[in-house]
Amino acid sequence: MKSFKNLLIAGMLIAGMSVLFSCEPEKPETEPPVVTPPDEILNGSFTLTTEELFVDDYGPETTTGISMKGEGDLNGHGISEMTLSHHETISVENNSVEITNGNMSILADSGSEIYGTYQEWGFLDPRFKTIEISVAGGTGEFSGATGKIKLRLVAGKDLLWTANVEGKLYFDQNPTL
Repeated sequence: MKSFKNLLIAGMLIAGMSVLFSCEPEKPETEPPVVTPPDEILNGSFTLTTEELFVDDYGPETTTGISMKGEGDLNGHGISEMTLSHHETISVENNSVEITNGNMSILADSGSEIYGTYQEWGFLDPRFKTIEISVAGGTGEFSGATGKIKLRLVAGKDLLWTANVEGKLYFDQNPTL
């Protein structure tokens, strides 16, 4: 009976030691990614006029070069000037519009400029457009900026558009958006 008891104790010690000195690596606790808060939040409203630069009609699709320009108020930056230019390919068969080669710039009252690019695809609605712009940099106070700007365009009369701006800018080279 004593040897059974000793054998049982020895087995428990060996089992305990094998758990202590296991070769399996510990699994690190995963932490959720830290979302970097934006360095600046942009809000504003602009009135833009539209100019068609060219029209290419290829049967069921029409491609138009568009330029939009105007002034508005950009929070904290006074009266600013916005310029947009892009190509729109309209497909009547698919009831869709594809926006390509999009470029945006905003020139603030201080002379600082922010610029970005965009492309979109959506269903054709001549009264509304929502564009997401990838900020690619800037000058002056916008130097080194990255981020996203959402632009909501609403058609008015006589080729006038209202452009509502919402954006988040980062001045860190690798933000978590």
